[in-house]
Amino acid sequence: MNHAQLIALGRSLRVADEHGQRLTEGDAPPATEEISRDLQRAVDLLSEAVTAPRPSPAAPSIQQAWSTRTRST
Repeated sequence: MNHAQLIALGRSLRVADEHGQRLTEGDAPPATEEISRDLQRAVDLLSEAVTAPRPSPAAPSIQQAWSTRTRST
């Protein structure tokens, strides 16, 4: 999961939390269409994060050099 995906997932989960707080307070009638869209977006982002391949390091040659160095010591 890259940084942008992580930020988007965090935002959508915060929005879902806000909906939950509004529903428990009972101040206004729930906007079910909006809640449904926001929850679906959170589920989609979470699903994408779980099923997407793990990003590779930006500089694999550095990682290889580091692992070679740590094995020899």
